[in-house]
Amino acid sequence: MVFFISLFILVGGLDVTGILRDFAGAIGSVYQNPIVIAIVILWVAGLSSSVVDNIPITASLIPVVSLLSKDFHSSLFWWALVMGADIGGNITPIGSSAGVVGLGISKKLGFEIKNKEWVKMGTTTGLISLAVCSLSLFLIAAL
Repeated sequence: MVFFISLFILVGGLDVTGILRDFAGAIGSVYQNPIVIAIVILWVAGLSSSVVDNIPITASLIPVVSLLSKDFHSSLFWWALVMGADIGGNITPIGSSAGVVGLGISKKLGFEIKNKEWVKMGTTTGLISLAVCSLSLFLIAAL
């Protein structure tokens, strides 16, 4: 509970100070195309959630996506956030709660998975999955 309280205080502080608004503005000013912005959100969320748990990444990017969605009138950004945070969390065992639980259960059953093995397989499948999601976002936007 303390973790979530601290997380929301941190995100609220970043929002009040304008850091998240500036970040959203920087993305919006550099990339004017909503499809490109969605793909940037996908990859930022995906790569970030591979090194930090996907819950804090999602919570911190929600205000950014909310601002961008209003500015560009696109719900595509929400899909990009969901897909990126979810898939990127599988690249490393610490990227998602399911990975941590999976490692614990496999070790308990006598099948220890080393972090190096996880990252080797997770990076390959994660990057391929993020590329497929990029293509999916492009196709969805084209429809």
